[in-house]
Amino acid sequence: MQYNYSIQHDILVFSCAFILIFLIAILVVVSFILNTVMPFIKEKDYIKMEMGRSFEEDEYIYWKSELKKLYLSHIPIIGRFFR
Repeated sequence: MQYNYSIQHDILVFSCAFILIFLIAILVVVSFILNTVMPFIKEKDYIKMEMGRSFEEDEYIYWKSELKKLYLSHIPIIGRFFR
């Protein structure tokens, strides 16, 4: 039994594998954005809206502290220094 592999076959297999890995990487990045970044942005926008709607200084300070907590919880390196 003789195997007749050509360089073209190897290039085809390599390019298909590369495309598959590239597509998986894109799916991982999109999943990260949808699961991590988008909820953070929504929460940040909500807190900033509440800061703008606050009438009293105490309420504004409360929402400002909530925004700080949000930033510290989503940026792990900074959160470790300021706990």
